[in-house]
Amino acid sequence: MTTTMGEATVVGSNPLKETVLVELESEATVELPLSEISF
Repeated sequence: MTTTMGEATVVGSNPLKETVLVELESEATVELPLSEISF
């Protein structure tokens, strides 16, 4: 998937907060709102 920070892989989700936990190409893990990602 594509984020505002580059390509990433989803590693978790939080439906109540409408966020996903993604691992970036740099191997950093961040929590992003759904509005900041695209498929």
